[in-house]
Amino acid sequence: MKKGLIVWILVLLAAGQVQAQTTQGTVALTGILGYYRNTGSADKEELGVRYDALDQDYTIAVAAGFFLQDNLELGASVFMNNSENKSLTPYYSHITDQRSDRQEKTLRIYARKYKFLTEKLAAHATLSGGWNNIAFDVVNTATYLNAPNFTTTYTIADHYNTYSAALSPGLSYFVSDKIAIGLNLGALAYSRYKVDEKFKNIDTRFPDNTYETKYTSHILELDFSSMNFNLGLSYFFHK
Repeated sequence: MKKGLIVWILVLLAAGQVQAQTTQGTVALTGILGYYRNTGSADKEELGVRYDALDQDYTIAVAAGFFLQDNLELGASVFMNNSENKSLTPYYSHITDQRSDRQEKTLRIYARKYKFLTEKLAAHATLSGGWNNIAFDVVNTATYLNAPNFTTTYTIADHYNTYSAALSPGLSYFVSDKIAIGLNLGALAYSRYKVDEKFKNIDTRFPDNTYETKYTSHILELDFSSMNFNLGLSYFFHK
C-alpha cells in the first residue's frame, strides 16, 4: 500500500517596503496554495484484479485590499478548488470503477473596518458579497464477473450557483508591522442558491432511467459556531 503525500504551502504575496499597517494608502495581500495527493493499491488474488485509488485536491486563493482611509479596507478575493477521485474496487460478484470531479470557483468583494483594542490587537467587521459556482460530476460503472456483458452505469451532474452577502466579525493580531494573523468568527449571511441536478442510470438489461431537478432556494442564517472559525495571514505594505 502506498502512503499518501500531503503538501500544504502558505504563500504571502507581497513586495515593497512596509511603512504602515492599516493607514490610508496601505495595500494588504493574502494568498494560499494548497495541494493534497493520496494513492493506494492492493492485489486481490482471489479475483485476479487489482485495487487502485487516487485522491488529489488543490486550492488557490488570492485576496487584495486597499485602505481608502485609516482602518477602512476595500478589496476583492478569488478562490478556486479542484478535487478528483478515482477508484477501481473489486467485489466477489462485480468490479466497480468510480470517478468523481468537483470544481469550485468563488469571487467576492468586501469592505472591512478595523478597531484597535491594543497596539497589536484589532477587532474588525467585514461586509462582503459575491458569487460561487460548484460543479460536481460522478461516473460509476459496475461490471459483473459472472456476466461480462452485463454492466450498470450511473452518472450524476450537480451544478450550484450561489449569490450571497454576509456580515462577519473577527480579530487580527499584528505580529509585526508587515504581518497579521486574522481570525474570522462566523457570519450573518444571506444566500440564494440555484441548483441543477441530472441523474442517469444505464443498465444493459433495462431502458435508461434519467431525471433532472432544478430549484432555487433562499437561506438567511446566523452562524457563529466553531465550524465557521478560520485563520488567515495577511501582508501589509504601503505604496
